[in-house]
Amino acid sequence: MSKADAKHHFALVQRALAAADDAQRDAALGEGFARFGMGFAYSLGELARLENTPGPYTALSEESGAFLLRWIGGARLTKRADDDERRVAVGEEMLLMAQGHVRIGGIVARAILSLPESHPQRDLQRAETLVRQRLGAALNEDDPSSFVSSVIDLLDHGLAAEDEAVSLYEQARQRLPIEGEPQLPRRLDVVSLKYHAKLAIKARDAGEATRLKEQSALARQRADAIGAERSSDRELRQSRMLLAMLIDVDESNAAVAATAWAAARSGESVPDDIDRIVAYHEGRRRLELGEHETAARLFAPLIDAARDDYLDALRDADVQDRGEHFSNLATYHAFALGALGRWDEALRALDAARSLRLRQRAWLRTIPRGRTLLRLERELHAHERGAPLGSTATAATPDRADAGDRMHGQVSRHARVYERYRRLRPQFDASALVSPGLAEVAAALVEHEAVLSICSGFSGTLAVLVRHGDREQPSRAQWISEWTHGYWMRVMAGDEARPGWLFAMGAPELGLEHAAVLDGLLAAVDADLGRWIAKAAREFGVRRLTIVAHRYLHLLPFWALPSLSEIEIASAPSLAHLLASRAPRPPSSRRAVIVENPTGDLPLAAAESAAVQSALCGAGFAVERFAHERATEALVAPALRRAGVLHFCGHGRSEPDRDRASALLMHAGAGALGLPGGDPLGVLAAAAEAWEEQGDGRRHTHIDGRGRLHEILRDDGTPLERRLEFSVTGTLWTSYRDGAPLRSAELWSAGDIGVGTRLNRLGVAFLSACETGSGGFEPVIDEYGGLPAALLLAGVGAVVCSLWPVPESLTLLAADLFYRRLAASGDAFDVVTALRESAGALREMPRDEARARFLAMHEQRLQPAARFMLEAAATRLQGGPERPYAHPVHWAAFFAVGKPQIRFAKGRHHGTAR
Repeated sequence: MSKADAKHHFALVQRALAAADDAQRDAALGEGFARFGMGFAYSLGELARLENTPGPYTALSEESGAFLLRWIGGARLTKRADDDERRVAVGEEMLLMAQGHVRIGGIVARAILSLPESHPQRDLQRAETLVRQRLGAALNEDDPSSFVSSVIDLLDHGLAAEDEAVSLYEQARQRLPIEGEPQLPRRLDVVSLKYHAKLAIKARDAGEATRLKEQSALARQRADAIGAERSSDRELRQSRMLLAMLIDVDESNAAVAATAWAAARSGESVPDDIDRIVAYHEGRRRLELGEHETAARLFAPLIDAARDDYLDALRDADVQDRGEHFSNLATYHAFALGALGRWDEALRALDAARSLRLRQRAWLRTIPRGRTLLRLERELHAHERGAPLGSTATAATPDRADAGDRMHGQVSRHARVYERYRRLRPQFDASALVSPGLAEVAAALVEHEAVLSICSGFSGTLAVLVRHGDREQPSRAQWISEWTHGYWMRVMAGDEARPGWLFAMGAPELGLEHAAVLDGLLAAVDADLGRWIAKAAREFGVRRLTIVAHRYLHLLPFWALPSLSEIEIASAPSLAHLLASRAPRPPSSRRAVIVENPTGDLPLAAAESAAVQSALCGAGFAVERFAHERATEALVAPALRRAGVLHFCGHGRSEPDRDRASALLMHAGAGALGLPGGDPLGVLAAAAEAWEEQGDGRRHTHIDGRGRLHEILRDDGTPLERRLEFSVTGTLWTSYRDGAPLRSAELWSAGDIGVGTRLNRLGVAFLSACETGSGGFEPVIDEYGGLPAALLLAGVGAVVCSLWPVPESLTLLAADLFYRRLAASGDAFDVVTALRESAGALREMPRDEARARFLAMHEQRLQPAARFMLEAAATRLQGGPERPYAHPVHWAAFFAVGKPQIRFAKGRHHGTAR
């Protein structure tokens, strides 16, 4: 051991000896084993041997042995983001030193099983082999303790087959009790209860009634064997929690379920994570019973811990799980408070989870470490996509070990980056993200302006209307019990016979007619919610309404509801974002970037770009156009740093269940990557040998030196699309029709934008592309996502985007109308007003005016294909309705989110347009 290592070891030992409590001691020991592995155990032993009589070093060395077994066995005793991988590495080191001793093998198996389910090192087969080797050795050596412990491991981690679980349990029972190990009988019953309760829940979800009955009976038998007395034993309490969950899902009587959850409490004055889960579920049932005071009392102490857990989550799986829990908790708490008439608290609770991580990420970008954190986020984002990170060209951060970290080389780069990100990310005062209350929101509004916060849940819909001048009570607040989550799902999703709006937006392969589906949606929503809002607006003289719609309700086009036709409607990701959007912002420059037809298959894009450029140049903007081959992410992103306006005229794609994958389609440029022309991804796919199947026709493979290749296949085996994650922010994508390439692009995704160039000077981004505003359909996490959220996070002032697909000819007219208003606005531009006036002009536009506009554009210097399409668009209008765009499917596609008013620099820019 080097002197430097010895110094590090001794410093950690001194920290452990000086610890004020067990948690501080465990943190020091955990750091020692995580960084130095079994070498740290050797140092502790040497220090103990140097004592003439047993002293503090001897005691610490003995305590460290128990700590090591607990830590490697899966107990999370450090805060390190790479803790899981390090415990496996130390466990393997221990197993090697013990020359493969089967008892140590069983402990290593626990370390492997403690890895996240998707982790490449989580080898279930090897873990089960290690446990069963220990079980076999215990039989041969007549070692009852090892036999029972092995059975416990098999049951605890679900490695035992269902048909052997009862037999293993009974065999273990026959070997009990064991002298000196009084905890084993209860532990065996506890893990057996967990095993059968989980199988029962799985059987319920699969609709297997007989299996559910059998497994429920076995779980209750184990619970009876354990007894009902309160206990601080963690595994016992976890098992009782599972039993309460089983009773909950199997019991329609809310009172019985609430009692079961109450019985699972520990009774301790300071609740731990199990107590918090129990209180959450009991509160949910109390809310269902109408016991609002009890529910609010149960929920209130849970909020801070759930919020912190959600914000601390780094891996996607943790974000999903903790985000769902916190979103539900905040919603339930808001409903309970609303029922009690405590509307200021209800409003704060309702907004507590709304776009919380978006707010957190925005805050992180304001601190000195923000740039470093952004680089780390970029690398983490690349790893999740499967992009190569080995070269210095793509690596975001140098891959160096911390001083004294002997285990560095045995931990994956991904885990090390996560740990560095965790340590650099500051512990901030959560009050920085506290949602505003009623008075704060009202003070930010002007006369005739209001904001509506609306959220649905299992118990109904909560709607809170706040307007200028409100103080202690909102102008209107209501809990509509009939509008449950199920009600909204029926309204928005429809059923198998008549698929609804969510399917029209997220499943284009169904070929649903958007106009007809939208008619049904607007009629249903307007009959109830629209008229309720309109009545309140008329009563209070509201002319502009900002809607903060929670979860999937943000996919509702409120601005198209007939009852709200006289009101300007804006959107905001949260009340906190609304207040932030009212803060002063430096004027944006009079430079504009136009991205035109990156994929080369939108002939009318040139006409649209020309119309936009004409309006902007007339208003004194210097315009730079990036068309076709120049419309690459590498060229456009740097230009946006100086721009005040972005107009994107191309294709977009929305990923309803993967909001960070929503993207703008840029020029592909596969040749620059050294890939063959024609169908480069098809060539790579044909040469691939080992594919990892993901189900539903999805699979991926790793291409050496290229990155991860993803493929989605149709039922007949032909490709639907392929994408290659080739660099930190690079994704090459191709869609197919009948097995042949249809369109290729480089995807400039929401994830790339969120970790990419800062766009603080960009005042307005107009995305003239299909579905760029639909973001993610996330029914359980209350986060605003997709391209609008990514652009706001990057610093853009206001984003104009579409909620559903729009024809080229229609986006041309919409963009022309919008930019004419921008050009006439002077230095202060009201985005919301301009968009509403543009939509109204399109709705009321006479047929002859529309034809005249198309024919005027036809006279411009355009490619033949564009001229033909303009002439065809004018021809189609002949003999049609007098107002061809009167249906909301035409005029209501675009909406605005972000800052309602943008200021531009005074005067004219004297730069040249390109």
